[in-house]
Amino acid sequence: MGIISLEHSSDLFWLGRYLERTFTMQRALLSVYDKCIDNDVTARRDFLAKLYIEDEWGRENANACFHDLIFNIENPHSVRYSLERAYDNAIVLRERISTEALSQIQLAMDAVDAGAHSIHSAAYSMLGLEDRLFAFWGCVSDHVYDNEVLNLIRCGKSIERLDMYIRLEYPAMDMKREFDRFCDTLRNVPRDTPYRYNSKQLSVLVESFDLGLEYTDRKDECLVSLSKIFEPNV
Repeated sequence: MGIISLEHSSDLFWLGRYLERTFTMQRALLSVYDKCIDNDVTARRDFLAKLYIEDEWGRENANACFHDLIFNIENPHSVRYSLERAYDNAIVLRERISTEALSQIQLAMDAVDAGAHSIHSAAYSMLGLEDRLFAFWGCVSDHVYDNEVLNLIRCGKSIERLDMYIRLEYPAMDMKREFDRFCDTLRNVPRDTPYRYNSKQLSVLVESFDLGLEYTDRKDECLVSLSKIFEPNV
């Protein structure tokens, strides 16, 4: 235990963000993929627009689009890219998150790489990825005893999930549930951590995610506040 450096605080925070981006992106992609199979011609276009991803694949190349956004390590929007960035952060945190947790990220990358060459559907190929991500969180919960470490990772995870949910316009009830969980995590962040939340930005989100409001009417404002809500003291 002990005070974590600003650099390692950032690594922990972004580890949580990149792992959640991996998880939510692959789930969202497979959901849209299913809609496309059911001949929903607008599903892919709307999905890309919400994430500000340019449709460089064209209307006739839907399969190439999904393959690229899952498996292409060179594409900064892809599942594989986010997983690689998570590993980059985790490798320098081996002593804090445990070797067992790090190994689950490596196995997750192996699962995605194997899926890229699979003859099966994208959904079938991704089954191993979710299992490894859940195993990572289990390892962290079981092997990490430093609350500062745990809460920095969880804050990153919650912020990324909220960011993705806002962009993809998830139901207000889902947003409220995730936001309440995030607020609980913020209350448990140790006093000495280099990261602090911005109460002004938090108040914007509290108002926006109130069940009586449609947060989508303030989507851009929510995204800006969320991007500024948890920053290091410098």
